[in-house]
Amino acid sequence: MTKLTSVLVTGANAGWAKIVPGNSVSIKEGVKKVYLGCRNEERARAAKEDLEKSTGKKDVFEIVLLDVSQPDSVKNAVGSFQGTLDGLVLNAGGKGGADHMAQTDYGVPAIVAINVLGHVLLVDELLKSKKLVSGGSVVFSGSEAARGIPMFDMPKPTFENGSVEEYTKYVDGSAYVKDRSFEATYGPTKYLGAMFMSSMARKEPSVRFVTMSPGASTGTNAASEMTFPKKLMFKIVMPIMQMLGKMHNTETGAKRYVDALEDDETYKTGHFYASKKGFTGELADQVTFNDDFENETYQDNANEALHKFLK
Repeated sequence: MTKLTSVLVTGANAGWAKIVPGNSVSIKEGVKKVYLGCRNEERARAAKEDLEKSTGKKDVFEIVLLDVSQPDSVKNAVGSFQGTLDGLVLNAGGKGGADHMAQTDYGVPAIVAINVLGHVLLVDELLKSKKLVSGGSVVFSGSEAARGIPMFDMPKPTFENGSVEEYTKYVDGSAYVKDRSFEATYGPTKYLGAMFMSSMARKEPSVRFVTMSPGASTGTNAASEMTFPKKLMFKIVMPIMQMLGKMHNTETGAKRYVDALEDDETYKTGHFYASKKGFTGELADQVTFNDDFENETYQDNANEALHKFLK
């Protein structure tokens, strides 16, 4: 594993990722550059100023204008990027806008584009241009939703045969006939992202690929684009859960990303880690919840299904 010196974080102007850069610098003094991948320049500048104040470092943070939901933005960002990376945190995600099923230029719904497909393209472009170096580490923002969260009406993703054709329907959204809600689509989307990462760990063994859930916290924008009843529930229930130790603060969630980046002995390439129970506390390999996550055929089929939209 290469010593961590330069890191790019997507969706870096809010929530977990706004804290990751500061953690990266403070935990790893060898880090010389942290690139803030943001789609909004004004918010990116604000995040950069906050990080410079909180860390006391003025020459570490740089802005990379990057909207993973837009393929041209990803390609332009990588094309104009002049450095190299040994750390990459694929954090951008969430609902994907007011209409999470709106079609994007990739030919897939917004929720798939921002959480997974844009990151697939970003990894491809960085590897192709050799700007993600051998020995580097990639961390994808996983979620307990990939195994189902009943209390939030998120069912466990279930698939009939794990074929390319089946996964393709979940990538393009055509699988969602009866229920197209955020709750129904988020888990399968995060599942596909984790499967992609595990497939890449075998296809590109010179780079580490780890899926890590940051858990749950009141300090993120997770509920910002939900319906009013759901948003109200989150505002009331989540602070109570944090007081009861059922959730954690954003610093704890962000540190999970950093630990996944730097600790290759604990967090193995090709594996998916999330809370062992609930949304906080001890981490566990998610294969203990769903053996799909160790099925190499399924992994490669998911990877192929995603890449069908990048040709």
